[in-house]
Amino acid sequence: MTDWLDYFYIFMIGTALSLSVAGLWFTRIMHGGDEWNRHFFFQYFFILIVNSLFGFIELILQAFSASIPFIYTVLFLESLFLAVPMFMLPAFLLHSAGESLRGSRFLRTITGLGIAYLAVTLSSVFSESFFMISPKKLLVRGPLYPLIPLPITVLMLLTLAGTIRRRKRLSRKTFMCLLVAVLPMTV
Repeated sequence: MTDWLDYFYIFMIGTALSLSVAGLWFTRIMHGGDEWNRHFFFQYFFILIVNSLFGFIELILQAFSASIPFIYTVLFLESLFLAVPMFMLPAFLLHSAGESLRGSRFLRTITGLGIAYLAVTLSSVFSESFFMISPKKLLVRGPLYPLIPLPITVLMLLTLAGTIRRRKRLSRKTFMCLLVAVLPMTV
């Protein structure tokens, strides 16, 4: 049975896919500018497209009652790919601010959060304390479920704070783009 939440999820995935394809297209046709930025945004939008496709795959698997281990595998991969763009933004911030990626305390903190996220994501697949798939193929959240997005939430808050702190070293356009990218994910 499809309810309004399923329709909303389909709409959100479709919107994300459409915007990501448009972003990828604009990245390819964009003339001038820094080659590093073009390459970065090509990868960024490509990964967002992969994320959207995993969302559609998850819906299809639930609709057609795929095996529970297969659904767990897709959820795990979806969780990993979902985090990649969020870890790309701090690297873009440091590059745009003219800071070296080597020896950056900010980047070491982000890397630590990435390791924590990977550990929690891996643990969630093997423990029903995080979530489980019911016999009806529905996701049932466990008591530890809020730990899954915690490292990503902290990462986004640190990226927001880092963007604001480095605003004088960023062009106005880059500063606004980073705010637009980070703010919706931190709210």
